[in-house]
Amino acid sequence: MLAHAPAAGGSALRLVFALLTETALDPKLRELVILQVAQRLDGQYIWVQHVAIARTVGVSDAQIAALERREAPSDLFTERERMAFVFADEVLDTCRAADDTFRAVRELLSPRKTVELALLIGYFRMISGLMTTLDVDGLPRTDSYRDGGGDRQAAYQWRPCNRSSVHWPDTDEPLGWRGRSCRCGGVVMLGRRVVRHRSRDAG
Repeated sequence: MLAHAPAAGGSALRLVFALLTETALDPKLRELVILQVAQRLDGQYIWVQHVAIARTVGVSDAQIAALERREAPSDLFTERERMAFVFADEVLDTCRAADDTFRAVRELLSPRKTVELALLIGYFRMISGLMTTLDVDGLPRTDSYRDGGGDRQAAYQWRPCNRSSVHWPDTDEPLGWRGRSCRCGGVVMLGRRVVRHRSRDAG
């Protein structure tokens, strides 16, 4: 998809790579907010991808199920997480947060983390709209995918590793639902069942 706009698409990929690997946000909070944005905007592809990532950083099945129901009970989520959800909801609804909400977020997060949270919400709002507008195929939202079962999710998901917080599938051909080896530090372009990988040292 983004390969059709190489300059802008490459910049967008560098931004999401930075958001996923180089921010000060707690990885669990990051993934919870991404899932909330995906659920609010019906970003099915993003939801499936980030359910897999969320589990690797400590998000529980109960938390995922609650977000899918658009619930955030205090027995499952911390005060900081619930305030981040309120912040995200208001930004998605009105493109800004209420003054009281912003002050509450600032009491819980540093200035850097507050800006990174807003960037995270904005990026996944943008990419959800782009995928919907261009009718990019998503993976079916079935129990099999949400539960992490089967080769199909393994073929698409970003894998955790010990050198970076994500690994990119290393291929430039239709996946055919087969898992692939990965390299750290690459850039990936996701399209209709095609993943294009470019390692960072490829220039």
